[in-house]
Amino acid sequence: MPVQDDHHRDSNSVYQKPDEPAHPRAFYVDVWDEDTDTTEHYYYGVTHPDGDGGMARRIAGGGTHLIRDPETLANRVGGEVVWI
Repeated sequence: MPVQDDHHRDSNSVYQKPDEPAHPRAFYVDVWDEDTDTTEHYYYGVTHPDGDGGMARRIAGGGTHLIRDPETLANRVGGEVVWI
């Protein structure tokens, strides 16, 4: 008899933690600085709680950008995502 995955979370269980609510997640996009030979924060931003989109802004100023996801932004500027 195959195992069925039809179990449901017991709302009164003392062993199961309740589901965590979704929260926005902050990040930096770091890029390599040739002058200092280190990575520096280039953008900072936050994702939407459900992970679908967000916004980011350059550290040096400028407008706010709506983004699809932090990884796409990092790839576009040749950097890497650092989660805060």
